[in-house]
Amino acid sequence: MTVANKEAEKLAEIIDQLRNEDTRWDAIVKLRDMDFSNSISVLTPYLKDRDWVVRWIIAEKCGEWGDDTVAQDLIRLLQDRDFHVRQNASKAIVRLGVSAIPSLVADLLSMDNEMRRQVSKILIKMGDRAIPYLEDLFDEQNWLVSNRILDVIWRINSSAAEDALIRAVARPVCQKNAIALLAEMKSARAVRTFIRHFETPNIRQVILTAVRKIGLEKAGPILVKAVLDSDPLLRDHSEILIQRLGDEMIPHIKVGIVATASTEARLLQLLQKISPNRFLTNLISILTQSPHLKPTMLTEIGAGPFAQLVSELSQHPNIWDKLKHQSFL
Repeated sequence: MTVANKEAEKLAEIIDQLRNEDTRWDAIVKLRDMDFSNSISVLTPYLKDRDWVVRWIIAEKCGEWGDDTVAQDLIRLLQDRDFHVRQNASKAIVRLGVSAIPSLVADLLSMDNEMRRQVSKILIKMGDRAIPYLEDLFDEQNWLVSNRILDVIWRINSSAAEDALIRAVARPVCQKNAIALLAEMKSARAVRTFIRHFETPNIRQVILTAVRKIGLEKAGPILVKAVLDSDPLLRDHSEILIQRLGDEMIPHIKVGIVATASTEARLLQLLQKISPNRFLTNLISILTQSPHLKPTMLTEIGAGPFAQLVSELSQHPNIWDKLKHQSFL
């Protein structure tokens, strides 16, 4: 008799004991001590047993060795009529790890709401280790599955999940949803990616909404810094995005001008575009705040605004004297 046959025979005896309430708990202990790593196939027929206790303990046993040949059988048990069986099947699948993911993802399309919920819950429990496998499935699936995959990644809620969502912004199949989920995460790291994709007309409003949801306290300084970036695409797109955000960005632009005294001309022009009516007021405020500001940037504001500025500055002796001292006026 082969080893597998001996194990199958011994297993059959234990199963009979499991069916008897008087010997059930002793049988559970015996079964937990057995090693089926080389003969797991003898277990799988019992996953369909009529007795829920048998299905329950065999499901637990199938998760011990990471053998993905039992993945589909365990996934079917997620629809078992008994809660305890479903719970052990879920735990066993998690223990199988990433090898079970392709089978699980297929069931994200299930018409059964409970099945989809169970599958999503398992993938979330797998955490970061599931993310690379989930990402690989984006291009192979339709819109519905891709966005369900995205939702699972978001619910993993880790730094790796945030990175995956940022990469997903480049995928048209789930672009809008990725942006919205990053906004829910308040992801400041996503802002530069949003800037890069702001040229795409059908997601501009989604990006604007996302930036506001992240909050300008986080996003504002990043947008201002991008205006001065060496990458022309970032510079141009950030300017457009800032202009669309409008007056909300004025405090951040002013801080940026004060903080970058040697390179603030571009920001000054942007401030002038956003708020032409309040431009001189904002400019005087900036000059008041920054004793080290280089006034050469004032040559960029145009002859008309400059003449008004000179008139206004005569009412501010400290700033006036400073600019005269620098041979500017």
